[in-house]
Amino acid sequence: MIEASRVAAIVLAAGASRRFGDADKLSTSYRGRPLVTWAARAATALPFRVVIGVVREEGTVAALLRESGVKVSFNAAAERGMGSSIAAGVTAAAAFDPDACLILLGDMPSIATSHLGALLAAFEGEDDAVVSMSRGRRSPPSLFGRRHFEALLALDGDEGARALAM
Repeated sequence: MIEASRVAAIVLAAGASRRFGDADKLSTSYRGRPLVTWAARAATALPFRVVIGVVREEGTVAALLRESGVKVSFNAAAERGMGSSIAAGVTAAAAFDPDACLILLGDMPSIATSHLGALLAAFEGEDDAVVSMSRGRRSPPSLFGRRHFEALLALDGDEGARALAM
């Protein structure tokens, strides 16, 4: 188990939402709140060392994250994909010297704080990677110990961290 105070939570919110059309998916209302605020509130409900939201630019999503108590970091290379956003988030988190990074997506309205707590409870040390499973497949959110930071920083393109969590 790892204490939340030793973990940086990273909310990925820099995607282009191409499949959503012209609308900004993360600021669209879902059950009465902007979509991105669901993941942000789940993360800020635990006493993480820091919660960082990675966005592509200043705008509505960045403002919504700040209003939710999240520190905002910008990914100038967001068009390159999720890997670059993970690397940008881990870079921002490094300033807070965490022992692990929890990575979750900004478009996960059903993520419960208890789910994040279960990942923390399953964590066994800096070599560990604890990954959620959905329908038999690895999926976010995932928790990576310090040993994985270098590999997370090297991610680029549209591939996330799935390969690191084997």
